[in-house]
Amino acid sequence: MRKLLIIMAVCFTAFSMTACLGDKYDNSTNYHTITNSEKSVIVNTMAGNYSGKVTLGYASSSAIVDSAKAEWTVKTDTTIVMSYPVELLANFLDSADVAYDALASAPAQTLTFRYAIPSIVYSYVWSNYWGVADYIPVLYSDDTAKTFENLGYSFTMTYDTYYDAINNGYYNFEYYNNKCQGYVRPYALTITDAAGKTRSVNITSSVLSVFSGSK
Repeated sequence: MRKLLIIMAVCFTAFSMTACLGDKYDNSTNYHTITNSEKSVIVNTMAGNYSGKVTLGYASSSAIVDSAKAEWTVKTDTTIVMSYPVELLANFLDSADVAYDALASAPAQTLTFRYAIPSIVYSYVWSNYWGVADYIPVLYSDDTAKTFENLGYSFTMTYDTYYDAINNGYYNFEYYNNKCQGYVRPYALTITDAAGKTRSVNITSSVLSVFSGSK
């Protein structure tokens, strides 16, 4: 799958469409309106069950911290349901931590995302990406926190999916040739023990997990 440089020509929501185009680009030769029939082709092409892995690393480095198998389903209603391996979060605990085993052995948790297909893009974006089945929608999470329990501990992972694409130079979701990848950034973790005592775990802001796989 190709790693894309961000293209500011893409306008992802109706309210931002005017701002993206402006008077300078108010010319039908400069942009392509994605029709409903084209959107139907896009969602049906991407739809399916995927298997692959989630890789944990840092945005500023190519070094891999850890990885785990994962599965997700892309649906035609523009939602994505993922079985996310929360065991990866144990990398933020010392192996001697009393909650380490509970987190490292916790079952995968279901996360639900939505993806957005733009209504209008610049013509060269359509010609080089959308029009040749290289789809680059924006991924949003329907919730930003996931609480789960294991071995007497309760964990809450707070995360986002829109990983500062403009400043970091890539989209947060892409489909190409029956493969897809996306970004989920866990940025906070709290642990509550059986006595009800809660503590926070420090997660550096540069941590990033990438899910990638194929149908």
